[in-house]
Amino acid sequence: MVMVWIVSYILICPSLCMAHAHIFIDYTVTAEFDANGLKGMRAVWAFDRMFSSFIIKQFDRNNDRSFSKEEISAIRNNAFHALAKDAYFAHVSHNKKNLPVPQPADFSAKIIGNNDIVQYSFFIPLAVAADGKEQEVSLFFFDPVIYVSFTITKKDVSVSAPPGGVDARIELKKVKYTARPTVKFKKGN
Repeated sequence: MVMVWIVSYILICPSLCMAHAHIFIDYTVTAEFDANGLKGMRAVWAFDRMFSSFIIKQFDRNNDRSFSKEEISAIRNNAFHALAKDAYFAHVSHNKKNLPVPQPADFSAKIIGNNDIVQYSFFIPLAVAADGKEQEVSLFFFDPVIYVSFTITKKDVSVSAPPGGVDARIELKKVKYTARPTVKFKKGN
């Protein structure tokens, strides 16, 4: 339903679509670890007010300004999973080698703040073992057509507590058109 609206808008207003993005997403990335190393990365997307109001209107069926389990399931199945053909706009690399984007897990959606901003949260499983050699894993979001604009800042990247003996840090690397959250980690001596 949401993708139908976006595609319809793009087809009706092609000259406008070439001018600038129509959906704006501020996002965060948190690297999560388990006993083996990097388990994956949790992403949180916060949509702009206009697109948030569209999602609320489409999916908050009882108008209570909160998404029930059934409403979250509808968002996941009808809006979020519609992005699968575009790999959820995700780009993943391990030691600078591009990887296929795994199916996101643990999807949730909620309405936050007095401005009714819709926020998606999901987990990208990556399972990269920590060993004595430094590992580098990047996850970032980018729409090459620029209908969706993704923004992230240094304060929006973090590392959850890695297990004992694993040294980990995350940084935001600037690249040509975007910024790339990159986690580096290895087992300590």
